[in-house]
Amino acid sequence: MAWEKQAFWSLAIVSSILLGILFLSSLLDEEAEEPETAAQKGFSHWMDSRFVLVFFTALGWAGLVVFHNTNSLDRSVVWASVFGLVIAVLVRWLDISGRRLRSKPMPKIGDVLSTGEVLQPIPPHRNGFGKVQINDRRSHYTIDAITAGREIPRGTSVRVVDVIDDHVILVESLEPQYPGQRK
Repeated sequence: MAWEKQAFWSLAIVSSILLGILFLSSLLDEEAEEPETAAQKGFSHWMDSRFVLVFFTALGWAGLVVFHNTNSLDRSVVWASVFGLVIAVLVRWLDISGRRLRSKPMPKIGDVLSTGEVLQPIPPHRNGFGKVQINDRRSHYTIDAITAGREIPRGTSVRVVDVIDDHVILVESLEPQYPGQRK
């Protein structure tokens, strides 16, 4: 077998196996299903491991088919690269569109029950975001949260004070914190 075919076979098989492993691990990873935030919408977010593996998988298989039909390495690399890029962009676009369809919209402030539980610690004095699970009448919502007071540790019950925007709420601890109290 020609070295060109061996190279395309190797690229196709190795990248297909790695893509399969990545797919299986994403099924087990709950955080992979979170909708994107505004900070993640840049070009660098598009060039993640899934995009690269889809590109090389499509490049390997398409290169193998084109080289088998033409016996031209130059033509095979060019057409396989174009095909790989189109497939990788299409898969990324479908993934982002699917996430938007699957993501639950933020409930209106009147629909939100006013309490929840901290899933990820919330830094003090609006210095960062934590995650809070709010119980809605129909389901649970995981929302980014900030606090104006002290740091709120994981597992603490909180009350919604205000809705900052569609994806961030202001909360306060329901548990009283006294001076000198140990956690």
